[in-house]
Amino acid sequence: MGDLTRVREWIEGGKQVGKSIFSGEEDGKYLLSIGVQKWEGEYKLYFFKADESRMADLDYYDAEGVIRVTHFEALSNLISILSPFKLSELTPLKGQKIFNPAFD
Repeated sequence: MGDLTRVREWIEGGKQVGKSIFSGEEDGKYLLSIGVQKWEGEYKLYFFKADESRMADLDYYDAEGVIRVTHFEALSNLISILSPFKLSELTPLKGQKIFNPAFD
């Protein structure tokens, strides 16, 4: 079974998958998070980017949002546009989730 097939099974089974990293860029270090969950018949893709040096300010972030799509196949392209991750790299999250799919 391929990695993408496994990720699809997790998502279709109602699990939230995602990944977070601290990534260095020319102008600083950033927290970058991507999460995906199927919710009420749609796939919700959450993305978040914030400068590590300003994360103490809870209202600060560089980018945050939720994109809703109806087709699983659209997720791969969106994730590659928004992050350095591939859909096949996302795994189920243990403990705290990256986002609450009931809110956006």
